Amino acid sequence: MANPNFERQPGRTSRDRKPAKLRSPLPIILIVCQGEKTEPNYFRSFRVADVKILHANGDPMQVVEYAEKAYAKSTECDAVWCVFDFDSFPQFDVAIERVENLAAQEKPFHAAWSNECFELWYLLHFEYLQSSLNRSAYIGKLTQHLETPYVKNDQLMRDRLKAKEAVAEENVKKLKRLHSESGVTLPSKCCPMTTVGELVAVLRNARG
Repeated sequence: MANPNFERQPGRTSRDRKPAKLRSPLPIILIVCQGEKTEPNYFRSFRVADVKILHANGDPMQVVEYAEKAYAKSTECDAVWCVFDFDSFPQFDVAIERVENLAAQEKPFHAAWSNECFELWYLLHFEYLQSSLNRSAYIGKLTQHLETPYVKNDQLMRDRLKAKEAVAEENVKKLKRLHSESGVTLPSKCCPMTTVGELVAVLRNARG
């Protein structure tokens, strides 16, 4: 398991900046992923300097608890994102509620969750999906759209997808409306659904 100690990475020195064009420091973001390679590789591809990505084994609640410990040990942190999938874990809704409670306490916690799995975010770049699929079906569809076998830990995945991010974001909005109009409120019942796009927007804007 990764070391939860979190320290800000070195930034630019004053000698690297022109006095007339001083910029505000980039936000310091901590991302704790349930996945070991797929999610971390995708988020690292945004190349944001002040981001720390950790891996936490276990169910969604264990991811949140690990993130809390890392946040408590950090000296500076503007945002904490907990990234996890439903995967039929009974703690899924509880974990999301815990993140919401932390946010209500004015702690910078957010959840980037997916129901059923992280690959839903990828697939929404290509098509609007409103029915649930198993993991093998996601892999098959992604292979078809990418025109190459889908590999979970592909380090170039964001490069393959970024031109279609606006499409994915629009498809997420459609899913939100679908679940809202259906009266579905529990994240575990919102399938398919993902909030990964919220974190993607943060990273895209934080690049500076």
